[in-house]
Amino acid sequence: MYRHLLVPVDDTEISAGNVTAAVDFARETGARITFFHANHDYGATADGALMHAMSPALFADRAAGHARAILGKAEAAARAVGVPCRAVWAVSDKPAAAILQAADSERCDLVFMASHGPTSLGGFMLGSQTLKVLAGAKVAVLVSQVARNAQRAARDSAFATIKDEHRSIAALLHAVTAFVDKAAQGNATVDTRLLRGAVHYLRAFPQTQHHPKEEQYIFKRLRTRSPELERVLDQLERQHSEGAALLQLVVNALDVYEKRPDSPAGIHEAWTAFTTEQWRHMETEEQIVLPAARELLTDDDWSEIADAFSGNGDPRFDRMVGSDFREIFARIMNLAGTPEGSAMGDHTRASVGPSPDRVGRDGSPSNAGSPTDAA
Repeated sequence: MYRHLLVPVDDTEISAGNVTAAVDFARETGARITFFHANHDYGATADGALMHAMSPALFADRAAGHARAILGKAEAAARAVGVPCRAVWAVSDKPAAAILQAADSERCDLVFMASHGPTSLGGFMLGSQTLKVLAGAKVAVLVSQVARNAQRAARDSAFATIKDEHRSIAALLHAVTAFVDKAAQGNATVDTRLLRGAVHYLRAFPQTQHHPKEEQYIFKRLRTRSPELERVLDQLERQHSEGAALLQLVVNALDVYEKRPDSPAGIHEAWTAFTTEQWRHMETEEQIVLPAARELLTDDDWSEIADAFSGNGDPRFDRMVGSDFREIFARIMNLAGTPEGSAMGDHTRASVGPSPDRVGRDGSPSNAGSPTDAA
């Protein structure tokens, strides 16, 4: 049986579905996962070369692009169910070659990937990169999903979006928590820019967008279909409000620290209180509420939910454009950096998720909770 999967990822819905399938496969077989992303070579562009000369720090951020953000969400899905994982990314404009190199250098025994393209093979729609991987791989390749399967029902599309949003929140909480823990132990300097960026994202996206849509489009319908969920839904809505108050305590602690930067203990305490409630909240949603919604809501319900969560012009929510959220999220993940790493090649960066002995029963690091993956 396969023991070590290489799972290529990018920022597409098909890739998000492939991550879910790969994590399920790894959990059932007891395998571990290395997630991999091929990032374009920013340094090869004129702008990149100029920025490298003028501002190496800014160049490093731009060169990383969305790699850490994309990989962080994939790692969040694996951590949520206790699947040991790590993530690597390489600078390459030849994804198939980079995937093959990663599979070899990481000593994986199965490439678990999705397909994005139009070339037909045996009745399936396989992209050119997938065909190149199939042709050149020295190990088995499992193509879990093809382009035509991406035409999903509204329910599956909505679930994919909600799941991806939960993964974004979980990845950010995990990355910033690792940083805050290090600062509290005296192993890092508090980066208030990072923390304020995280607060801004959490206020602008989960609190302003994600949570209100859950209440309006999912909780409201479930109250009429399943009265026995009333108490749970009341609790979740209270947690939405309480989360805003706990996040304000983080801001207050940051204000105090900037005036008297003698100890980050106040920031650590406030952030831990906030994240503990967030993990518990997402776990309740994904273990109780979303499975109930999958069973009880109708196709018409899911059509409206899919439209709302995909951001199709809902006038009741004053929202940023989705790409703005992605940019903010990527910048925060780049600021947070990675606590550990290993080089796969001269132009490779890597981040390592929690090792198996640090993963709790719910998939969280032993010193924090974690949501489970949405079913």
